[in-house]
Amino acid sequence: MHPRTAGVALPTWVGAGGNPNSVVRAARHGLNLVLAIIGGTPSRFVKLSELFRQAVEEYWKAYSTFALETRHERGFPEITREYYEKEVLRGSIHVGSPETVAHRIARTMTVLGTNRFDLEYGMGPMPHSSILRTIRLFGTQVAPLVRQEPADRTTKETS
Repeated sequence: MHPRTAGVALPTWVGAGGNPNSVVRAARHGLNLVLAIIGGTPSRFVKLSELFRQAVEEYWKAYSTFALETRHERGFPEITREYYEKEVLRGSIHVGSPETVAHRIARTMTVLGTNRFDLEYGMGPMPHSSILRTIRLFGTQVAPLVRQEPADRTTKETS
């Protein structure tokens, strides 16, 4: 993105015109939703709007349950929704389109000077089907994109 936004999150929306998969994908990636109502009764889109809110809450519940338990075990303070959203935007939670995730991984590898990056593909009570989908996307789309990023990383191995 050019020019850079000086550390301020740039609001992003995904447009959907009636496809439930598009609605869930936007929620899963932490993006806002715009319903493209180009004709007909707006009430036809109520179910899609509800589906979007449901998907956002589903991932938050999985994340917060895992994070609360883990943080408590380690003596860290409780996690808030605000913290979660910051982690999604600029922290250690890598969610978004395959392109977004690949760029963030490549940037992290460059900053750390490493040539290896391991991550958790799911956490807490995430449905198994979601974890499998994440693994598939990582192998087929994210990893190839990371390999295409500039190779100006050192060969230092990190754990």
